[in-house]
Amino acid sequence: MMNPMISQSGRRSRGFTLIEILLAITILGIIMATVLGIFTGIISSSRTAERRAELYQTGRAVIDLLATDIRGLYALTTGDEQVFFLGQNENAEGNNLPRLAFLTTNTLSIGTKRAPFLSEVDYFLEENQDKGSYSLWRRAQTPPQAPYDEGGKAVPVCRIISKFELEFLQGDDIIEDLENAVPRAIRIGFTLNLDGETERFVTLVRPIVSG
Repeated sequence: MMNPMISQSGRRSRGFTLIEILLAITILGIIMATVLGIFTGIISSSRTAERRAELYQTGRAVIDLLATDIRGLYALTTGDEQVFFLGQNENAEGNNLPRLAFLTTNTLSIGTKRAPFLSEVDYFLEENQDKGSYSLWRRAQTPPQAPYDEGGKAVPVCRIISKFELEFLQGDDIIEDLENAVPRAIRIGFTLNLDGETERFVTLVRPIVSG
């Protein structure tokens, strides 16, 4: 016959002590914290990749629109025998707010058709309400009507610009402001900022002058 004391001792030996339970909880907590850290890192990396992809797509779209307009630059001579072109880096309260205005053969589509006219386009920056960032606007009038630096409708091209610069190649010189003359090329540089993620874009565009 089995000794009752031995039987009770055997049953007690099959349970968990408080120290063992605490140790198991600690190990489980470490594993969960590690898994959570890895998962959080994956999500953060995914969001960073998404922001960078959006920055790249936005930057390319801005460059493509500017480059298409500039390549189609139309050298129309005004009544005073000067070509309509305005490129300047305006300073407003210490901020650089470039402006670029000219006539172009590039016209954005109206519905499913492209307007068969020249366009007067005007690119300019405006500071956003949150300060420190800017929106690039494109004002266009089709067909152009004198005076060429007003009229038409302005639409935002990009709202996440933190810096924008223009430089003009005139002869062998690089200048920051140019008026009433066609540049050999225009250097465009800008930085986009999306939720702290930044991307720098620089391009050089040469007009295919007509007119």
